[in-house]
Amino acid sequence: MSIITGTFQRLLPASYSREYEGVTLEVEEFITLDVAPASFAEVEILSGHVLGESHPINVTSILDDFPIKAISPTQYVLNLTYVPRQTSQSNG
Repeated sequence: MSIITGTFQRLLPASYSREYEGVTLEVEEFITLDVAPASFAEVEILSGHVLGESHPINVTSILDDFPIKAISPTQYVLNLTYVPRQTSQSNG
């Protein structure tokens, strides 16, 4: 199993929009691992993100999607998309 050795997040300001009750925004998270993981599923588990979780600061927005892209065998980018609770695709 891999271990996260570094992480960095940045808000994509062009993605920010205010809805009636909530905020839609996108965050890029860069993760560096000590060794190459067995699969993208391992990267997803290591990231600690779960669909439907609240944004750390704006609790009216929840995580709707986070596709993972490999930059190298040990570096990954997660594109976290937070949407207002009322418009979430993953909200059942």
